[in-house]
Amino acid sequence: MKTIFESYKTGLEISWQHKRAVFFLYGINLLFAYLMSLPFSAMLEQAMDYTAMADRLLQAFDLTAVVTLFEDYGRGTDLGWHILVFVILYLLLNTFFSAGVIRMMTRQNNFKVREFLNDCLEFFSRFFRLFLLTMGLLVAVFVLYLMITRLAGMLTKNAVTEIVPFLLFISKITFFGLLVAWLNMVIDYTKIHMVIHDTGGAYRSLRYALGFVFRNFVKTSGLYGLLMVTGLVFLLVYLGVEYYIPKHLAVGAALFFVVSQMYIFLRVWLRLVFYGGQMVWYE
Repeated sequence: MKTIFESYKTGLEISWQHKRAVFFLYGINLLFAYLMSLPFSAMLEQAMDYTAMADRLLQAFDLTAVVTLFEDYGRGTDLGWHILVFVILYLLLNTFFSAGVIRMMTRQNNFKVREFLNDCLEFFSRFFRLFLLTMGLLVAVFVLYLMITRLAGMLTKNAVTEIVPFLLFISKITFFGLLVAWLNMVIDYTKIHMVIHDTGGAYRSLRYALGFVFRNFVKTSGLYGLLMVTGLVFLLVYLGVEYYIPKHLAVGAALFFVVSQMYIFLRVWLRLVFYGGQMVWYE
């Protein structure tokens, strides 16, 4: 079995071999974002009574200001509901394409759109069952989080200083962040197992992936951690550049759009690196 860094390097190489797929998936993400922005734009204009201020806010890309205005002045506007719908549709879209990405990486031929979409359709029903199972697990994790939060609140109710509650809060956030990341890693291996072995049992594949991850805990977790660090570096660089862009100017808004699209492209590419690196363990 390859080392963590060898698998990471292999993931980079595999994703580069399928760079046409990266551009295709980026285009799909861009189209999806545009279609989802249409009802959001209409909702913003309605909340602002169709004033010119709404147009200026949309052109400035200032999401913080938009959310604040919704909270303070949005009349009958449910922003949370629209965000929830967006997240669910985005997750389903990623679920649909993940099978095509994994199957594509097992082949040696070039990326073909029709073949890719056929693979996505072939496995979507199986991956959708896995998606529902994943949502159930995440709900269980969330309930556990609420229980621990309430217990921590009871234990620190009479605390003299804020140090203990703060340390408990940091520990809780860290633990559940790592737990969700670890669960996401297990789901990735479950998808890989389902595609490579052409099996339809989501629960059975999940049990196999759990056993595989536990047997190779250090290497699988190390590789996933390295990939997450890569994504974190991309995010920090993006936020650092975005902070200094004067978005109130037309040139700044255009530059912000270019930078944000570069970041989205890197995120799409990194997703292929994730699958490519993780699939190395199955060689």
